[in-house]
This record gives sequence, C-alpha cells and structure tokens, in this order.
Amino acid sequence: MPALQKGKELRKEKEIMSFDNIELEPIRKDEITGIVLQPNIADGQNQVANEQEIDEACLLWNEAFEHLTIQHRDKTGALIDLEELTNPDTFKNCFDQDFEILSSFTTDSQSVLNGESIPTGSWLLTLKVLNPKIFQLIREGKLTGYSIGGLGIKNKNGTVRISNLLVPEISLVQSPAHKRDFLIIKQLETILNKFVSEFSCRLQGPELFEKESFRRMSRESGGKRLDIIIAKRPGKETTEEQAYRYPVEIWNKSESKAHCSRHSGKFHDIKRKEE
Repeated sequence: MPALQKGKELRKEKEIMSFDNIELEPIRKDEITGIVLQPNIADGQNQVANEQEIDEACLLWNEAFEHLTIQHRDKTGALIDLEELTNPDTFKNCFDQDFEILSSFTTDSQSVLNGESIPTGSWLLTLKVLNPKIFQLIREGKLTGYSIGGLGIKNKNGTVRISNLLVPEISLVQSPAHKRDFLIIKQLETILNKFVSEFSCRLQGPELFEKESFRRMSRESGGKRLDIIIAKRPGKETTEEQAYRYPVEIWNKSESKAHCSRHSGKFHDIKRKEE
C-alpha cells in the first residue's frame, strides 16, 4: 500500500486496497490526513464495502469509538481483540490521548488528495499528532498509513461483499495489513446494540463546520422529541443544522426515515432489528 505522502503521488485508484490502509499526507507540522476506506474497491482478500456501509461505519466510529492504535496494538503491546469488544478493558490502553481528531467524514462528492482523485463516499480522517515520538515515526516512514480493525458479515458473490461493517479502531501501521481479515461475528447485532441508541439524518457534511462549534439541542416534531446537531461554518457567527438524531425508544426506523426524507437529509440506519 502507498506510503506517507512527502511529495509522492498516490498510487492509481485500482491499486488502493480499501480495507488495508490509507495514504497519510502531512498538512502542517503535526497534522496528517488520508483515506480510511474507499467504496467498491477490493482489498487483499477481495473484500469490498459500499458507500452506505462505509458512511455508517464512519458515523458510528465518530460517535461511539474514536479509538486509535499503533500496529493494532495498545500501549502495553497487546493486540486489540475485537471479539472482546464488549469488555470495557478492550480499549483502555489505546493511543486515543496521543492524537486530536480534527475531522472524520465521508466525502459527498469526488475529492482530491495530494493531486489524486478520491471517489465519492471515501472516509477521510485528519489527525493532529500530539505525541512527538509518534510523529517522528511518521516522518521517518516507520508509520505509513492507516489500517482498520473491522467486524462485519461476509456475503460472498464473486468478491466478498461486507455488510454490517463495524470499525471500532483505526491503527497507524508500517505496512499494509494484507493478511488482516474481517472477523465473522454471529452476534454482531448484540455488539452493535451496546453502542447505538438512535437513528441519524445527515443534513450537511461535518467537514463544512468548525470542529469545536458542534452542539446538540432538542426539539419536538409531531409530539416526538428529536435532537438537532448544530454548528458554525468558518467565519460565521450563526449556527446551522447539521444533523438530526432520533432516539430508538421514541422513533422507529420508518418514522425517522420519513422525517429525514422530508428534510432532504441522508438517513443512517443503526443496523438493529426493530421490535
């Protein structure tokens, strides 16, 4: 997989493995950005995920996880065991405090990274590296990209199509994780239910707003409470609605999806069976 960007061009899109790593591109002295996943591009195990799966995995990582590791290991040197996802100790020694997440979103249109075209629906992650020792490893080319620790269900049809994609951790790695595979979790729904409690409706991409300006407020619609995510655009004093959240104890899937559609939003299911 491609290396840390230091004026080098990204490899051609067909050579980029969607589940193995990303390109890291320095933005400023201590910031990096790159692609976590790209839709409909097979990885080393011939696995692919579509835009919706990646978008929902990004949303859930942003709201429930935001865990970061090095070489898929925590600070004790132990590999992260995703089969122990519901164990509260699983992520306690991660490198979360060594980074500040500046942005994590999927692109709504064709984008460009370091002069190379990036497909619509790609997951981009920008980090501020707070630990100078880690940033030095990046500068030296010892950490060259991102790799995901992912769970999902494989539906084989030519390529292995991944559904119910769940990404608890993103790792900075030295080389592509070609042999790192998805785990088939029979009780994936039970794991998801631990972390998700609301449907979501994206009105505008979060990358359009100042990161520190996001706020949540409540409102009623048809006698039902929903939460509104508001934020400020750069240089603006007023806030705009960025997303809606529908608590599952108040809204069912069809109701929240219909409300989202009336507001021209992009609906996100929580991948949980309705009662």
